[in-house]
Amino acid sequence: MAPRPPVIRELSEPDLTVLPGIKATVIMPSPSIPSGGEVWAELEIANVSETEIEFQTDNPLIAAFVLPGTRSVVGAFGGAIAGVGLNVRLAPHATRLIPVIVGAWGHVSRERDPRTFENVHDDLVPGSYGLLVCVPSHSKDENGYQRQELWSNEIPILVTPLGG
Repeated sequence: MAPRPPVIRELSEPDLTVLPGIKATVIMPSPSIPSGGEVWAELEIANVSETEIEFQTDNPLIAAFVLPGTRSVVGAFGGAIAGVGLNVRLAPHATRLIPVIVGAWGHVSRERDPRTFENVHDDLVPGSYGLLVCVPSHSKDENGYQRQELWSNEIPILVTPLGG
């Protein structure tokens, strides 16, 4: 049995009042990813309410690897991202896809590799994990834009040995 990776941080529990009427579902191109690998996935945002919903978020989003059934993050992509803000406006029962970077990285240091200028990181230990995506958002109410966080459902993902 592979050693359990160290916990990088604990996620806060989601606030069920955040963006009510929104359902967020991670769509992976495969149920597995190689240790240290990176893939692009998508997050489907669905408005399951009867009213229009509008909010601003990041683009792309970053997935977090967690110990299954917990909020304990053990891995995530930690490299540079050329992201932009994204305004999302969804009519009732409409959906939208947002790009997500999924990186099976463990601990990321603040050092940079002088050859690639990429953050020095440990590869995530092969094994079974949960995958979550945070949607940091700002939604407008009578007081202006309010910062909130919406979390996707947790999906199972297998981290495989590099080259295996």
